[in-house]
Amino acid sequence: SWGGAQGALEVRPSAILGFDQQGFDGFLRGRYSRGPLTMDLWWRRHETKGEWDGPRLKWQFDNVSYTIQRDLHWGDHDLVAGLGALWAKIRSDSYDARHQQFLPSIFFEDRVRLSPTLDLFAGLRVDRHPLAKEAYSPRISLVKMLSPNRSLRLTMAQAFKNPSYFQSYLHLEGAGFSQLGNRHLDQERIQSVELAYRFWNPWGLSLLASCFYNRYLDVVDMVLRRQGDRTVLQSENAYDGHQYGLETDLRWRPRGPWLVELNYGYIWKERVRKATFGPVPTHQLNGEVRYDWGSGYWVDARLHWQDRGDYSWGFASAAAALYPGMERVFPRGWHQTGAYTFVDLSAGYRPISRRWRLAAAVHNLFHDHHRECPLGEGVPTTFTLRFLVRF
Repeated sequence: SWGGAQGALEVRPSAILGFDQQGFDGFLRGRYSRGPLTMDLWWRRHETKGEWDGPRLKWQFDNVSYTIQRDLHWGDHDLVAGLGALWAKIRSDSYDARHQQFLPSIFFEDRVRLSPTLDLFAGLRVDRHPLAKEAYSPRISLVKMLSPNRSLRLTMAQAFKNPSYFQSYLHLEGAGFSQLGNRHLDQERIQSVELAYRFWNPWGLSLLASCFYNRYLDVVDMVLRRQGDRTVLQSENAYDGHQYGLETDLRWRPRGPWLVELNYGYIWKERVRKATFGPVPTHQLNGEVRYDWGSGYWVDARLHWQDRGDYSWGFASAAAALYPGMERVFPRGWHQTGAYTFVDLSAGYRPISRRWRLAAAVHNLFHDHHRECPLGEGVPTTFTLRFLVRF
């Protein structure tokens, strides 16, 4: 498969620095599967050209990724093991040099039937980053069948996020400002625990209810300092944080053409160092209604609502101390993004052969005007048309 997009958007490396750019994003992907063996190879090219505080900026990223995976069956064990690698090349006049990264990984997962009603899933992934070194992602789940149509699951896991190219290598010089990369960042990590209950019946009704706790470690944030006559911005592993919440999902899909789904989520967010940790709204509601005709035509309507979200300029106190007029631009204290609702409508046709499909969609059908962050652009109403062919 392959694809690409050409267009314009706003780039905001930090809350202070922002500029418009023209860019191209394209990919080429090949996938091969035979029996228990799966191989996946893809290449992505991302190019941008923009202007910031006078000088022209050009960026070019090339990523090549390869994954090989094999399924194994050994007694009561169902195993999945694999290797992966990512080659990344960065060329830009906003970095201090051209950089290349090689990120290898290895992973496995095992499913064991402990009893007729109890399954154990255990997995481990090990990744290596040239700057942040090794990262470990263990995961373990216990699934207990309470009855033929009810289950209870307990999951404990750790995941990570590597420093981005911006955070590691960026080097921008502006009028009175410098934004510098930090090559000594550690990975951000999340440790999570989740308890989930699931129910379903032969008439297509299912319910999923879960509660969770997340612990975030070494969260990367922007730090602002004064050096001589310049202000320097640089990313650091600034703090830890935690959150907890719950989610419910009610789904009805009878054997007829209808699908109806309703999802609600609640998340409590910790406020850390004058910045909202998340950042997500406390309440979210999603709904979907879909109708499939037997002839291949379908129509789908989706609704998304979220309440007000907390927002704070994490660096505002330091900025106001350095520049007396800065507080008028980035006021200290807590602010909120407004609640909003938008509706998406889509329709399409997929023939019985399934070798091609056609779909059209309207995003934000009723043109709800809102911003997803205080300095963000208003979300527009957009129309897309998609044609997919399988060879």
